[in-house]
Amino acid sequence: MQLRVRIYSSSRSDEEDGNSNGAIKTISLSQVSGATSQEEAPTLQTGVLTEKQKRHSKLYKEYRRDKKIPEQAAETNFDFGMTWGTGFPGESPGVTPPTFSERITNLSCDADAIVVGEVTSKSSQLIEDQDFIFTDYELKVEEVIKNNASDQITPKAEITVTGPGGKIQINNRIVEAIDLSLPPLIVGERYLLFLKSTSIAGGYKAVNKESRFHLTNDGVETITIPIRNRLKNAKNMPKPKNLGQASTFFTPVREAVATGCVGEKKGGAQ
Repeated sequence: MQLRVRIYSSSRSDEEDGNSNGAIKTISLSQVSGATSQEEAPTLQTGVLTEKQKRHSKLYKEYRRDKKIPEQAAETNFDFGMTWGTGFPGESPGVTPPTFSERITNLSCDADAIVVGEVTSKSSQLIEDQDFIFTDYELKVEEVIKNNASDQITPKAEITVTGPGGKIQINNRIVEAIDLSLPPLIVGERYLLFLKSTSIAGGYKAVNKESRFHLTNDGVETITIPIRNRLKNAKNMPKPKNLGQASTFFTPVREAVATGCVGEKKGGAQ
């Protein structure tokens, strides 16, 4: 996938700077909606990472850019941010997309673990190449629908779910990065997550871009970019889609786990 990064800032006018990975566009920060009640503090960069963060920082090679964030922050006199991707799930030309039931079965087969839990905290850091940001979310597990055979999860335990994007403070600058197709999780919110192990105890990442679901009082929703991060002129940005009541939504998930996988996923995928 071609990398397209959009940079937004507090004081620069629109401009484009081409690079080998795609196009960088600078836009005014005034084009980003600002719901201050939802603002979250950036993580101050100290250069000290836990062993889990060090492992997770190596997972984001596809987000590489020509300029490293510390260099860019040192050269600028304003806070800035960047977005990656389109926010729309991709489909292969000429291939019929799987039905909802098939998609849930495929996710259940691919996942090392399926859990319901609440995000209790988060910490954002630079990726290993220092040209994008990732976030480790601490998730308090409420229910384990599918357990990781090699690293068992117990209810009420905390696991770490890593994902691209986040907000940091470095060189006296606030820098924010967002992958539009993998929006950030929100502290205090509940989620149903289909997860793959990151090969470190208690560490996980999403199976794919469609394997995380937001749980609300009204049911289950897709996860989208928080209002505070939306470009005011991005009218086509996906909005949350209600997928029905949790009790109904969870039924095919539990059935898929109970049935197990026999080496062949539905919808033609092997």
